[in-house]
Amino acid sequence: MPGWRTPGSETAKPPPDPAVMAWLAELTVISLTAITVYELARGVSRLARGRRRLLLEAWLAALLEGANILPFAREEALMGARMEMEARRQRRTIAGHDLFILATTRAGGRTVVTRNSGISSTLEWPSTIRSPAR
Repeated sequence: MPGWRTPGSETAKPPPDPAVMAWLAELTVISLTAITVYELARGVSRLARGRRRLLLEAWLAALLEGANILPFAREEALMGARMEMEARRQRRTIAGHDLFILATTRAGGRTVVTRNSGISSTLEWPSTIRSPAR
């Protein structure tokens, strides 16, 4: 299903979840938000130089090779402002990066795929994949 955001870091887990990998193999396009790319690159760059960092740098380069990168621009910013105001009215908070990811996907009519339990009430995990606690 094009338009789903891949759980990027999920594929880097040793070993990756077989159900996730099977689901990803069915996709024709993997979309990542620019914010997701930033988060992944930041995480890799914070690692000490060594074998693990080299492996993750190669993994990230391969992931980005054919990925559709969703920008955070005017429509996404306006959507983010509306979403933040709605959350405030409900006396809820959304962390900045999560808000930008949600706004990017919602502005484009996409769905976020994640295991991030901190914001799971607003995100979805494909029903074909069992979402165990990790």
